[in-house]
Amino acid sequence: MRRAPGEGCRALPRHRPRHDPQHREHPCPGAPVMSYDNLPPDPILPVLTDLNRPFWEGCAQGKLLLQRGKTSRQLRYPAALVCPFTLDPEYEWEEMSGRGKIFTYVVFDRVYHKSWEGRTPYTVALVELDEGPMMLTNIVGLDRNELEIGRAVQVDFEPLADGIAKPVFKPV
Repeated sequence: MRRAPGEGCRALPRHRPRHDPQHREHPCPGAPVMSYDNLPPDPILPVLTDLNRPFWEGCAQGKLLLQRGKTSRQLRYPAALVCPFTLDPEYEWEEMSGRGKIFTYVVFDRVYHKSWEGRTPYTVALVELDEGPMMLTNIVGLDRNELEIGRAVQVDFEPLADGIAKPVFKPV
């Protein structure tokens, strides 16, 4: 049903404008405010699960392992319980060549976590592996002036803690 001319827009029954007092309350009163000073200096470590453990164990051994769906034969990253193409829960782990190219990147000059102190600037990139999947990772060994989209890179592994290493990419 149309409104009469000149009525203008009016709020929907459940709509509340942003200045409503409900929006001024903190969602968790009494919760500590997250700040740089509250962060520990330790590196951020992955949470190991049954699903991602083979990936991280491969990294610790210097191997880049990704899941391949048994029915679809499609590679996937990150690890998933089922194939996004067929919903088949069956998969196997396969070693990748570790070669790829920079799809896009950003250089950070600010330290957002204490574990990055003294390591700025650092580059976060989306790398397209030669096998197809894309990985969000760090680029090491390149100055910001040497970075370019499409540049060939090779996986390397940076130790984080005892028995844990993360994949990073360096120039070929």
